Amino acid sequence: MKLRSFWHFGRVTVLVSDFVLLWSATICAFKLSPRYSGDILVGPWLNKDLQLVGYGLPLFMALGLQVTSTRKSHTGFRPSEALAQTLAGLSGGMLAFFVLHAVIEFSLIGRYVLILGLGYGTAFIVGSRMLVGKLAEHQKRKLLVYGGKDIADELTAQVEAQRLPVRIVGQTDLGRVFPMEPAKFHEMQYPGLYAYCTSAGAEGIVVEMSDALSPVEREALLFCTGMGVNVIELGYFYEREFEKVHVAGLRESWFWTYEPSHVQPVFFATKRTIDILSSLLAIVAFAPLAPLVALIIKLQDGGSVLYSQIRVGLNNQPFQIYKFRTMRVGAEKTGAQWAKKGDDRATWFGRVMRKTRIDEVPQFWNILTGEMSFIGPRPERPEFVEAIEKEFPFYRYRHLIKPGLTGWAQINYPYGASIDDAGK
Repeated sequence: MKLRSFWHFGRVTVLVSDFVLLWSATICAFKLSPRYSGDILVGPWLNKDLQLVGYGLPLFMALGLQVTSTRKSHTGFRPSEALAQTLAGLSGGMLAFFVLHAVIEFSLIGRYVLILGLGYGTAFIVGSRMLVGKLAEHQKRKLLVYGGKDIADELTAQVEAQRLPVRIVGQTDLGRVFPMEPAKFHEMQYPGLYAYCTSAGAEGIVVEMSDALSPVEREALLFCTGMGVNVIELGYFYEREFEKVHVAGLRESWFWTYEPSHVQPVFFATKRTIDILSSLLAIVAFAPLAPLVALIIKLQDGGSVLYSQIRVGLNNQPFQIYKFRTMRVGAEKTGAQWAKKGDDRATWFGRVMRKTRIDEVPQFWNILTGEMSFIGPRPERPEFVEAIEKEFPFYRYRHLIKPGLTGWAQINYPYGASIDDAGK
């Protein structure tokens, strides 16, 4: 069943397409680099001496794009955002591969290949995102909302804000029709809802509260499904289209679908392997800068270089998290406080580290020891968790998975400085 528009691609599809584009960019860089003369291709394959760089570099850059979330091209094309995310992803991937290449071959890649590869790669990726975005705008799916008018208005606003290839064409509420476009329909019966969909040109129906539907409503929606109309629950629609959870519609049953490590051992073993390799690579890459960072922190006020806190981890178990100290000595004498933008408790270098996220680097040790993962919800302090739970009842259940160094909220929102920010 088609859940998203044709232009909504999965991670694997985007990764493969990005790899092909970046491999092409790398070939162009090889061709124009004075360091590599002669034929670099043997048939469709790279020369044996160039295979590590030729295939490894575009692969790492494509993985970097996955981290910076540039795969969200289906949400519309924003030139400045796409350019910034692409440059960040490609640069991060290049840096990671550069370190790995130095360890494996202990040789330099060549500045022309890196510079030209970054230039062509950025042009190819941004260009492909632009093309997909433009094509998607001309193939908007029409959806009907089965629920309250406030939900229909909310979805319409979010769809327009994120420039999704979707258009909300109508809304029904427990048997009564409130068209968002002028139209008159008969009292809703089994075929009545389908007739409404057909008249409005809707391809699918988004259902607000499926567990509160009456038997008649269920039959009407089932009739539509049998006629080829795609019926989607609101929560699932949110996750697939907006890539976030519809917090207001959460139910206990939503958490029952979670599959722990003993149910999916291969997935968790693979994730753990990636965490170990990425943390080791990051530690090696940052090692040359660590003494300089430590020296600057020490010279500021003579305090400790590292700062540790108790945070809530997997299965609500506490653990010790480590950071480079960003606040002056004795900053929390009055008790725990939210860190906020422009915090006057932070030192000048602490503000620099927060902005660049350098203060989070020691947490690669937490990842290496298994207390954290590279990707996951940010862990909070126990006292904050109690306060947040009063506003967000299911907040504690985010600890069903291992906390992470970065995640969806860190990519999409600024520095968390309140309970509202923590609930995102």
